[in-house]
This record gives sequence, C-alpha cells and structure tokens, in this order.
Amino acid sequence: MSELIRRYAERIDALGVRQRVLIFLFLALTLVLIANAAFIDPLRAKHKRLSAEVAQQEKEIATLQADLQRLVMGNQVDPDAANRARQAVLREELRQLNLRIVEEQRKRRRKASHTTSHARSKLKVCTVSFKVSVGCAATPSSARAQ
Repeated sequence: MSELIRRYAERIDALGVRQRVLIFLFLALTLVLIANAAFIDPLRAKHKRLSAEVAQQEKEIATLQADLQRLVMGNQVDPDAANRARQAVLREELRQLNLRIVEEQRKRRRKASHTTSHARSKLKVCTVSFKVSVGCAATPSSARAQ
C-alpha cells in the first residue's frame, strides 16, 4: 500500500503547480461532497423532520388551548339555564293551579255549608211546625206567628 502511495506522490511531484492546485481543489471538493452526503444531509433531513413535528405540535397546542378556552368560557355559561327557566315557569304554573284548586274547594265547602245550613233551618222549621202540628210546609215566619 505504501508503494502505491509513493508512486502517486512521485507522479504529483512531477506535475506543474497549476495542475497540483487543480488536483488539490478536486480532492477538496470530493472530500466536501462526501462529508456533505455522509453527515450534513442526514442532519438537514432530521432538522426538517423535527421542524415539521414541532410545527404540528404547535398546531395541536393551539387547538388544545382553544378548546381549553372554550371550556373555561363554557363553564361561565350555565348549560342548564334554559331548563332552570322552564322549571321556574312550570313551578309557577303549578302554584297557580294549586291556588285554583284550593279556591274551588272553598267554594264547594261554602256551597255545601250553605246547603246544610239551609237544610238545618228547614229542619228547624219542620220541627217547630211539627210541634205546632202544622206540618213541614210552614215557613219560619208562619211558625213564629203561630
């Protein structure tokens, strides 16, 4: 191997300065291209891939932040507000119906009370009339007159 290198060195020494510079530039360019292909291109590809991943993650973070903001803002608005309002309206309607029922019951009690008191007064008239032997056909005023 050293014999091969020594022969190439003798051939280069035999060349002129201009040809030596061209060979040096050619070898330097070849070395740069090999280094580029071996080291820089894979790093550049990795950088590009990582940049794309970072951009994707930034988009996901922005989406998550927007979702979080919506959730925070959503908690300030009661999702059951419409149901609570409807419930309040229905409770008020139920209260009104209960009041109507109570009023109807009072009217019936008064009517029943009035009917029983009227029947009691007739019963008293009949009793008074019976004692007087007039019969039940007599009115309270005629019973008193007798």
